Parts: sequence; structure tokens; C-alpha cells
Amino acid sequence: MTASIRIAVLGAWAGALLAFAALAVPGAFGNLPTFLAAEVLGGGFVGLDRFGIVAGLTCCGLGLLGRPGGRAERLRALAPLLAVAGHALSLGWVTPELAELRQAAGGSIGQLPAGDEGISRFQFLHEASRGLYSANSLIAAGVCLWDVFATRVNFPTQTPQTPKTT
Repeated sequence: MTASIRIAVLGAWAGALLAFAALAVPGAFGNLPTFLAAEVLGGGFVGLDRFGIVAGLTCCGLGLLGRPGGRAERLRALAPLLAVAGHALSLGWVTPELAELRQAAGGSIGQLPAGDEGISRFQFLHEASRGLYSANSLIAAGVCLWDVFATRVNFPTQTPQTPKTT
């Protein structure tokens, strides 16, 4: 039962991250001015980071409830902690600093003069944000698939026994 719940949580987590990246981000930047799209999406990223932290910790707890025996099972149970760390970095450092840079620039980094140090800092943080988001998405989806295949292998299959004839 805990394995099914863990797979559902991992699937919801990975699905939320992938759907936001595939639907909300291109939709916002394709239809809104850049500064407004960034403002609208900022709350979504914060929500996804909070959800990711809760989902990752929940998945670790569920994985440990199953009392993993071998090294691979313990690794699978604790793997979501990598994404929890990524979400925590994003929530506690990257996203607030990006917002602070935007605010200092008057709402849009594009308003800064060429060569301003805020532009290079923003580019660094934006790449860090994209890297963390990608890593978190891959970890959530990867662990979900790992769980699906691991639990599938652990279920015994019934094969009909043919009576022996003598």
C-alpha cells in the first residue's frame, strides 16, 4: 500500500513540475511582457518548491516505512532527498535573490544598462534556477519510474502448474 501511495506522490510531483514547465512558462512568456510573465510565474515556482519539499520528504518517509533491506532499496527510498535539497536551494536562495534583483532594477532586468553587474548576477541565478528545476524534475520522474519497476519486479507472478504425468 505504501508503495502505491509513494508512486502516486512521485507521479503528482513530477507531473506538476513537467506541466508547469511545458504549459505555464511558455504560455506566460509567449503572451505577456517579460517582466509581467516573471512576476506571474514567480508564485508558481515558490508553490512548486514548497510542494516538492513536502512531496520529497513524504516519499522518503514512505520509502523507509517499507523497511528497505538492501543498499539499492535504501538508495531508492532516500533518493528524493536530492530533489528536496534542490527545492530548498531554489526556495531559500535563488528565487528570492532573483526577485530582489528584479525589484532593484525597477521590475525588469532588461531596464538595466549594458554591462551592469546585476545582469550577470541575474544570468547566473537564472541558470542555477533552470538547473535546479531540471534536476528536481528528473529526480522526481526517475524515482517514480524506478519505484514502478522495482515494485513490479517484487510482485510474484503466478504461473499455472501442469500436472506431472508418469
